[in-house]
Formats: sequence, C-alpha cells, structure tokens
Amino acid sequence: LNSAYLKLLRVIARHRTLIPLLLDIGKNYVPPQTASIYTLLRQLRDLGDIFLKCLTTTSEQEKAKEASQTSQALANDIVDTFNILDEAIQDLRLHGEEDEEAEAKLENILQSPLAKAYPLLLKDLRFDYMNMKDANGKYKHHYSSSVSANYNPPPTKMVRLAQELADLSNSLPTEHTNAIYIRVDQSRVDVMKALVMGASGTPYAHGAYEYD
Repeated sequence: LNSAYLKLLRVIARHRTLIPLLLDIGKNYVPPQTASIYTLLRQLRDLGDIFLKCLTTTSEQEKAKEASQTSQALANDIVDTFNILDEAIQDLRLHGEEDEEAEAKLENILQSPLAKAYPLLLKDLRFDYMNMKDANGKYKHHYSSSVSANYNPPPTKMVRLAQELADLSNSLPTEHTNAIYIRVDQSRVDVMKALVMGASGTPYAHGAYEYD
C-alpha cells in the first residue's frame, strides 16, 4: 500500500496542472489542512535519509534480516519519490507559478512573539549530520580515543539506531525556553554531539551546554 501511494505521487508530479495539489491549499478549505503532502513527504524523506545513513555505515549490511531489507527498500522509495516531487515543484516555481504565500508566511513568523517564532524558525535545525574530524582525520570529540576507525557494528545495532535517530529527529524539544540540538558524524552515526539549551525554571536556564 505504501508503494502504491508513492507511485501515485510520482504520477501526479508528471502533470503540471496537478502539482499544486501537493502544496498548501490555503486556509479557506474545510477541514483546514494540517500539512501539505509535499511537507509530509519531506519529513518522511528526512527519516528515510537517517535510516539509510545508519545502514551504510556498516559493511555487513547484506547480512541484515529480511525485515530490515524491506524497510531499506521502502526508505529508498520514499527518498526517490521526494526527489521527483521536489524537482517538479522547483521547476514549477522556476517558471513563476509558485504561490506567493511563502514570503508572507516568513514575514508573519518574524513578526510573531518569540514563543511562536522560535520553533517555526529552528525546528528544522534540531537534527543534522556534520564532519567531526579535523584536517588530520582525528575526531574532535571528547571520546575520540574510544572511536575505532575499523569498527563494524552488527546490522541489528545499526537498524535499531536508525529507528531511534529517526524518532529523535522529530521529537526533540524546540522551544525558546527548552531546546535540544543533535549532530551526528557523517561516517559514524554512533558518534554524536548534543547542544542542550537549559530549561526555564532550572539552575541551567539561559545556558547552552554541549555534550559528546
């Protein structure tokens, strides 16, 4: 069923007149739209990227169980479908057919109170990848001495880690009084850094604390 939905989206992306259906449809429709198909698929793409990134860090990927291979195939399908939709939407915008709500939406966010603007502007920065190695290839990490360059974790561990990171990327708090930002190494997804913004009402309030 998931594959059928993704196939339908790829068909829609081939027809310029149907592409707007994938975007925001406006507030005058009932019931109100919570998120566009494009936005939802982008979120799934992000989760798929995280899952695939975890799997590619192990040389024993082919030994994963059948269930893991099915999940991998679905993640690849999601990423490929999003790329097709994104290319079609960008082409639509390139030809001047983009809905002009984007700039107005950003302006409204900037004029909003801090409590509302903060999560809207920073929620997409909660989770990302980065290169944690210096010019000599050594990890700039407190536990760098424990990171083995030749470590090949078992597939079961990487699949589990992929699931956890996928959940984590959308569940981290992002409020102006309480926020957490995670960065994962590009080549070792089990090497991470966390930036914790002290929660209001605690001794750590208004501070930023980095943890390896």
